[in-house]
Amino acid sequence: MDEAKYDFDTCLELHKLGRYNWVCTCSQQVGEKAIKSLFLLKNARKLLEWAEKRTQ
Repeated sequence: MDEAKYDFDTCLELHKLGRYNWVCTCSQQVGEKAIKSLFLLKNARKLLEWAEKRTQ
């Protein structure tokens, strides 16, 4: 989630500079990283159990 926050701050700075095409690109990445982060947090236990089974 830290990466998403950093990228969001970057989007804000790019917006101030009028770099709107990069704001769109950056915003999409922020959304993807945030969703992925939330998914991983929600499913962390299941992922750890799955990984443990695969290494046995």
